Formats: sequence, C-alpha cells, structure tokens
Amino acid sequence: MGVDITTVNGAPGAAIFAVQYGLVVEAGYYDQGGYGRRVVIEHENKQYSTLYAHLKEVHVKSGDVVEAGQQIGTMGGNLEDKLRGASEGTHLHFEVILPEPVKNSIRTFKGWCVDPIPYLMQRYFLSPINAIRVTSVKGLRVRTQPSVTSASVNTLFQHDVVNVMDVLPATGGEQWVKLWTLRDEYCAIKYNGLANAEFAMPINPSPQPNPMPDPETETSATFEQGYAKAVADMKNHLEGML
Repeated sequence: MGVDITTVNGAPGAAIFAVQYGLVVEAGYYDQGGYGRRVVIEHENKQYSTLYAHLKEVHVKSGDVVEAGQQIGTMGGNLEDKLRGASEGTHLHFEVILPEPVKNSIRTFKGWCVDPIPYLMQRYFLSPINAIRVTSVKGLRVRTQPSVTSASVNTLFQHDVVNVMDVLPATGGEQWVKLWTLRDEYCAIKYNGLANAEFAMPINPSPQPNPMPDPETETSATFEQGYAKAVADMKNHLEGML
C-alpha cells in the first residue's frame, strides 16, 4: 500500500514535508484505517493524492494549499503515543493514491495505491541517461553536493549498479555524477585521478502504471490487513535467513 520511512535514531519529531504542490483534504486524527494522525493532499486536479500517516504533530488543516517541500507535520508512530494508529515504532507511512485502478495497484478504502517512489520518479523526472557500476572495494560515499566536504547520506558498495541523472564535467582529476533519485545525491566516480566506478547500462525503472485495470486489484484491503501481511512476510524472510 505504501512505504514506511524511519530515522536512524528512531526518535519521533523528524520534519515531514509535502512532496508536491496541492490541496490538503484531510489533516488530523481519524480512527478508521489505523493511520492515526495523518495528512492527505490532492495533487494536479485530483490526478493523485499523497498520504502521510502516524504523525506526531500536524502543521496544516483541511483546505490549506501547500507548496512542494513545505513542512506539514512531524514523524510519530512511537508506542508512547496513544493516537499513533496501527504502528509499532517511529516511522512515516507514505502512500500515493490514484482515483481509479491501474495495473499493479492495490485497492484500499481511500482509492488505489501504487508503489510511491517509482511513480513519483516517473511522473516528474526524465528517464535515467546512464548508470554506474561501483568497482572500488571501498565503495562510494553518496553526498548532498558534488564535493567531498558535503554531507554523506548513503554508501554504495562494490558491484552496486545505480541509475544516473546527470554527468558533471570532469575537473582536476574528479568526476562526479548526479544519481537518479528524488533528492539531490552525488558521488565521485573518479577522485584524485582514481576511478571508483564505471559506466553501465541504465536499470529499467518500474514502468509507470498501465492505464488498463488489473483484475487482481478488485480485492479490497484495509490498512490493518496490509500491515499484518507485511509483518508476516518479514518474519518469513528472516526465518529463511536463519
């Protein structure tokens, strides 16, 4: 139905932002569905909506118009919060919801959910122009700017293949690329004249939803059912690793 996003330290209170310009249609605590405090925003004349659940604080109200990147609340979901909804720990539950069924969508009481990150990437970004394959055994640091002094937000390891949005001009033995991601992420595929990665064929991103309805999506699911299935799948996965 969506994705769960948490923080490294697991503490509540992290800022939550609107992914795109839109109209707030729900804001606050609603008992049905297990979302707890939540915000729902309609985008592009109701072509799709985004849902932000298990919030600690809600900073907007129904009827507000918000900009992309505007803070709409803070992350919650911690067990001490009685209004957290169906949550077992601090995180944001994030959904992209369509008004009509499409291929690979899941029906909920709010609409038809699709995998949110690929959907947003395909809607607002061009397809990746290239990809890199990490060749350095030490891996690559992913940074917020094309500079080794900028903050590190991730690490790529040997043999990882990731899509690239842009290749920056090489200067002074450095070659930086911008990764195909929702936020600004860069890594140096060459530093001090030493190559850390090589170019590769782009990975085909998940296709944008097919406008033809998928018969399997006629099955309805509540938030609790989806959450229970995700927990069961994770337990089966962990048991298979032991």
